[in-house]
Amino acid sequence: MEIKILGISGSPRHGNTEILVKKALEGAEAQGAETDFISLAGMKINPCMGCEDFLTCNERHCVLDDDMIQIYPKLTDVDGIIIGAPIYYGGISAQVKAMMERLNGLGNESREKLRLKVGGAIGVAGARHGGQELALWTIINFFNVMDMVPVGITAPHTQLGSTGIALSPGSVEEDKWVHWRTKKEISSLDMARMLGVKVAIMAKIIKAGVEATGLTTPKHYEVS
Repeated sequence: MEIKILGISGSPRHGNTEILVKKALEGAEAQGAETDFISLAGMKINPCMGCEDFLTCNERHCVLDDDMIQIYPKLTDVDGIIIGAPIYYGGISAQVKAMMERLNGLGNESREKLRLKVGGAIGVAGARHGGQELALWTIINFFNVMDMVPVGITAPHTQLGSTGIALSPGSVEEDKWVHWRTKKEISSLDMARMLGVKVAIMAKIIKAGVEATGLTTPKHYEVS
């Protein structure tokens, strides 16, 4: 079954977040997925203006003319999306948040266009407890709002997503530790790859289920 996974690095630099997102895409490719990659570095993504007529986004695409126009079609043309965010002051970068808030700009029924796509989250901070978990939850909440299907990493790792520690360019590649349960060394690169594998596998399962049942539209979720 053919599937496509999109990786998005939400860092303003081509650094550690990008390394982990690309490693996750390698994991997806190992499952036969076609992959695509976007870096938000250098892109101009304005924050949502909160148009007075909030229905504007439902009637046509966003009125703002910036680089989001390049991202919209890529989001809708895939079966899974992996978002990586650097952690600034305990939370996701402004670039990632702005991109999320502009998703109404997909036009009519924006959630319909992302419904049942699989989502994976990656967070990179400068310390072991530097805000990665909050960042993962923020990205996962975004997936839930968009009616996507967020996944984590299979036990014994039981992660919400993939995390890393990095203080200098490329240093996330040195982030390794001994897993408390398996007693084996594991790295941030390993975790990112595991996440990519999981996203690809779940995307195949969901795509097969949709093809078998045809349950893709809002009416199937309504309470009778």
